[in-house]
Amino acid sequence: MWCSQVCPTAETSQGTSDAKNEPEPRVYTELPDVQKISKRRLSSAPCKFQRRRWSEEEHKQLLNTFAKNITQKKMPRGTEIEALSEKLKNRTVAQIRTQVHNIITGKKKI
Repeated sequence: MWCSQVCPTAETSQGTSDAKNEPEPRVYTELPDVQKISKRRLSSAPCKFQRRRWSEEEHKQLLNTFAKNITQKKMPRGTEIEALSEKLKNRTVAQIRTQVHNIITGKKKI
């Protein structure tokens, strides 16, 4: 067998080699770091805030505060949004800004 000199695995296919020459299969007690992360986690970043609906009270307060801006179809200033964010404890500046933007662009009905 000429292949046995070049390729030591040729003998293993016929079953004539010793078990000592064969590499032992790797057995993981823990998954490698790459496999610990699920596919879902790779596709989206973990959320800092959980999505929840705007309550009627929050919506009314938003409309009362930014009524002039909404009718003029202009975004409110950052300081105005921050002031409302302090009143609405459960809403961030980004959430308020997005809500006002959606109302102005017509994506969200009043």
